[in-house]
Amino acid sequence: MSTYIGTEPTFGNYDKQLITGDGSTATFTLDFPVAQAGQLLVSMDGIVQEPSFSYNISLYSGSPKITFASAQANGARIFMQANIITIAYHSKWTSF
Repeated sequence: MSTYIGTEPTFGNYDKQLITGDGSTATFTLDFPVAQAGQLLVSMDGIVQEPSFSYNISLYSGSPKITFASAQANGARIFMQANIITIAYHSKWTSF
C-alpha cells in the first residue's frame, strides 16, 4: 500500500525519521545524509519548523546531526523527511 496520494515519486530521496523529545536533548543524529537545513521538512507535534531558524544541520565525525534552537519537550513527536531531488545530467543534452 502506497503512503502517497496520487502517483508515488519515482526519483529523488525522501528518507524519513521520527524521533521523540526527552526534555533535555537538542541535538540528534540523522539516519540519512543531509547537507543543509533546507533539505529537510521538519514538523514538531504537527507544526512545520523553519530551516536555519528552528534547527540547523551539521556534520560531526561524518554523521549528520540536527540541532534545534532549544531542547524539545518530553514526548514531543518530531518528524523529518529529506527532500533531495537528484537531477540526471547527460553530455548529449548540452549539444544544440
